[in-house]
Amino acid sequence: MWFCRHDQYPISPVRSTIPLDPNWLVEALGIVEFKPTDLHLGPTRLEDGNWEIVSYCQTPSGQFIKRTVVDHKVGWVIRQGLYTPQDELIALAHATDLRFDRASGIYYVKRVEVQCHGMEGKMVIDLGTPSFNRSEPFAVSMFAMPTYEGYRAVDLCGPEILQQHGRVMPP
Repeated sequence: MWFCRHDQYPISPVRSTIPLDPNWLVEALGIVEFKPTDLHLGPTRLEDGNWEIVSYCQTPSGQFIKRTVVDHKVGWVIRQGLYTPQDELIALAHATDLRFDRASGIYYVKRVEVQCHGMEGKMVIDLGTPSFNRSEPFAVSMFAMPTYEGYRAVDLCGPEILQQHGRVMPP
């Protein structure tokens, strides 16, 4: 299982391979944040009836344009594109399986396909069968990194990766 602390990602050598801010991957799952410090335009109605919000964002990795498409019937985030300041596509996330969990009353994205510019193929994030927090109080253990039997944890910013690449990428 690969992991990297969000504050260490800008110096990670894998940043050149996976050029996405970790927060954007969370947003690709439909958990979108519209920061008041960013400039937002829209929503604008698209030809298919859905709505698009264009955001000019400042991140630890630099400035980006984020295009968020929201379903006009249910309000789910169905697509999100990340672009350079010159409006060139960096990555596109498309929700392909949207679900409603009756027990918790939560709408969620079960499967997202992510395509990065310059990469062959796509990355698929499939949540499997998620379980959602009920009304129990939050516990620190809920935010601990999980472990999976048979899988080794690899820190993408750790010495092992840095030695393999021989250098640290500039922030």
